[in-house]
Amino acid sequence: MKSLVLCLTLLGMNATAAEAAKIDPKEKAELTLKAPDKLKVKQTAEISFSIKPEKGWKVSFEAPLSVKLSNAGKVVIGKRKLSTKDGKKDGEGIVLSTTVEGSSAGADTVKAKAVYFLCTADVCKRFSASREIALKVN
Repeated sequence: MKSLVLCLTLLGMNATAAEAAKIDPKEKAELTLKAPDKLKVKQTAEISFSIKPEKGWKVSFEAPLSVKLSNAGKVVIGKRKLSTKDGKKDGEGIVLSTTVEGSSAGADTVKAKAVYFLCTADVCKRFSASREIALKVN
């Protein structure tokens, strides 16, 4: 029985360590860029960038927050610079979204450069990070 309890405890520690590994200590948040991996020419879809802060932190909605989107040209991005006006609160974080439309067949990569502020009860800090996602237009 003791070995079963020990085994379950160790498995629990590994799961917690795996969850913590998602968050880069330099970013203090889980940052995710989401879009469909395939689009047809003239098809429109949503692309979103989410900021989910580490426990104890929250996104500052008073400080400047921006996500700049860029790509090679196979898709048209609805709005290239996103701010808090383009997002909705998600717990202590935010999800910013716009549209992408397939313009010509081929592969494309959308890159996001984010600047955001996270706060605790004692301090607010500026962070920056980049993410990218591959899209294919048929």
